[in-house]
Amino acid sequence: MRLNILIGGKAGQGINKVSSIISNILSKYGYYTFNYRDYPSLIRGGHNFNILSISDSKVGSIESELDCIIALDEKTNELHKKELKKTGFVIGCDEFCEIGKNANIAQAGALIKILGIDNNLLIEEIKKQFPNNKEAIEAAKRGYKNKESKFNLKKLNNNIKIMTGSHAVAIGAVDSGIDIYLSYPMTPATAVLHELAARQIENNFLVFQPENEIAVANAGLGASFAGAKTMIGTSGGGYDLMTEALSFQGMSEIPLVVYLASRPGPGSQVNN
Repeated sequence: MRLNILIGGKAGQGINKVSSIISNILSKYGYYTFNYRDYPSLIRGGHNFNILSISDSKVGSIESELDCIIALDEKTNELHKKELKKTGFVIGCDEFCEIGKNANIAQAGALIKILGIDNNLLIEEIKKQFPNNKEAIEAAKRGYKNKESKFNLKKLNNNIKIMTGSHAVAIGAVDSGIDIYLSYPMTPATAVLHELAARQIENNFLVFQPENEIAVANAGLGASFAGAKTMIGTSGGGYDLMTEALSFQGMSEIPLVVYLASRPGPGSQVNN
């Protein structure tokens, strides 16, 4: 069994929250999930999306054809409906728009009902993510009641834990015996900077944020030349700024580990 679900809308509408709710419930139900996050340079507005792949066996990718679209705005349906299978379905924003800011929670509840998963797991997850928020609980219940079960997924006897890629990179760095991590914030590399900064005291290594990505690469080479086991991190446009330092690294052969988080190179600014 394999299902691919796209959750799309404007940045700030709670796309990642929908993915989190669905993933956590499915993992408790014994299903494997893989979540792909689109990363445009947006804080508010525009368009971005997640694709969540669900399977009864281990999964490490998404598929190009979609079984479901959760459209938090009309633009999502317009842009992605051509990717929907003939048997696919859409959970649109118009069904729950009057709920306001909790419309995305109602849409998550609607999908859980379509998948045929017990309502108690949904409410348990909403209470965990939104403590003492009665409006969120009511939105989830409304979404659940709004749909009919289609898939009737059976509970599987798998013990599954969800881990982000950023968390995995941080654990790998700590386990390798890293001495210093240098990085300047840029989505989606920033999460590793936060993860490692929180672990530096208990694991006896240093995390430092220089003034820009050029300084990150140059300071990283200096630290490595001095004997420190060094890793630097960046993404897209930040990596572009490191060109001269990385060219020097190739000529000097100074050891350097570079964590490059996936993002288009020149994608530094988007105006909407």
